[in-house]
Amino acid sequence: MIVSKELLEKIKLHHSVDFKKFIENEYFNFYVYTKKMEFSFFTFDNHHILASLQTKNGEFDNKHILCSTKDSLKWGKELFEYCLKDSVLVSEL
Repeated sequence: MIVSKELLEKIKLHHSVDFKKFIENEYFNFYVYTKKMEFSFFTFDNHHILASLQTKNGEFDNKHILCSTKDSLKWGKELFEYCLKDSVLVSEL
């Protein structure tokens, strides 16, 4: 999972106990994107892509995009790898 800097701050403030459990899980990788991001978070696995876009004003939106086609998984993997280059692993909150 790659999150924006803004979302990481909200997680630290409101959900740190829950996310500490995720961080301790060896099957979960949690990163913060160091550049400006047009979505709140982005994640993918072998079956789905899940993204939360921001509003035109750059605010959080509770709507999500979920994709599972073969082409979208390929695109999602490429986007994730691209974003990962400018992301930092979050190992503690």
